[in-house]
Amino acid sequence: MNLISTELLETQDQYLDLLKKIVDKPIESITRVDVDQINLFWYEKRNLIELAASYIFSTKDVFAFTGTANFDMNLVDRRTFFLFGDIRIYDDPLPSYLKVSTLSNNNAFRDAVVRSINISIKAIEQFRGQLLVIPLRSLFELTMDNYDTFYSTAEILFLKEFPQINTSAEFDKVKSLHDIESCGDNSLLKMCPLFDGDNLHSSLAQRIVLFKQNSDSSFYAGLSDTQLYRQTVCSFLAQALAILEMVNQFHVIPYFVNAVALEYVQIFISLVDAQEGTPLIQIPNIRLIIGKSFTAFIFLQEYEKTNLVLSVDQMLASEKNKSLINEMLKVKDFDDLFDVPKILKKIQPILENFVAMD
Repeated sequence: MNLISTELLETQDQYLDLLKKIVDKPIESITRVDVDQINLFWYEKRNLIELAASYIFSTKDVFAFTGTANFDMNLVDRRTFFLFGDIRIYDDPLPSYLKVSTLSNNNAFRDAVVRSINISIKAIEQFRGQLLVIPLRSLFELTMDNYDTFYSTAEILFLKEFPQINTSAEFDKVKSLHDIESCGDNSLLKMCPLFDGDNLHSSLAQRIVLFKQNSDSSFYAGLSDTQLYRQTVCSFLAQALAILEMVNQFHVIPYFVNAVALEYVQIFISLVDAQEGTPLIQIPNIRLIIGKSFTAFIFLQEYEKTNLVLSVDQMLASEKNKSLINEMLKVKDFDDLFDVPKILKKIQPILENFVAMD
């Protein structure tokens, strides 16, 4: 094991100690100062992670579990993550979460912080040597301070889909969701889901109602329906850009369990391609990388349908399936990247092996 790999493992132990010190406090006594230690910790580790990305991650298939705060291996379909890659990383969302939120007297937020900390603690303790817990997306935002830029870029892409509106201030004057549907490019409305399971063929008004039913009310408090729509779509687009920049900066392949997060990465790429004058994302082989993400997501969905309950150890021990997974991720023709029938054909023998193992 080289020095960088050794220091990465030591970092996991140090992070675990820090998280335990915070979470061992009574929940009501956790302060902003306590949780800011997490951001400071990773800021100090930024050079190590960049070295690891340059000299280790860039030479291997590294899958990063991202786009969700719920890294729960009790959900059996999530365990398929351990089939993919030479190295696996849980993109800990906690530092980014803290960056845009405040503790104040919000007990619900404190609960969410503690829940997220416990997920990271469990991941480090349970999967040491098989998984690294590193907030890659957040680390990029911390070091580059680009969150505002991400959101601004997302707004530019969003507003270009409304030919009669030039600025966010003008959009805020739109009074109704019907007006959005009237003045917007209908293709954007039909592309951008607001939540998992969103029916894009329903009216925007119906979709907003269901969004509110599926969301924490603190997310949309004080917003009109039109502002809520803009904020939701732009936030997802900004997240997609952050994920793409994470891919570029740290040489990883994003692994999604959240369909909406994956869809917005694909939407972002298509919007950038379609709109003249928008800065292109210069990431080598980006479609091949996202094609692997897409294939892994289809595999997760198909595995879920089998109702199999295999352990992480069984996933890791299956060398035959590892070989088939590697073959599944190979693409000779770029037109096959998002060809679901061809992907399903590659998936079938792997699932048959799992059935035999169960």
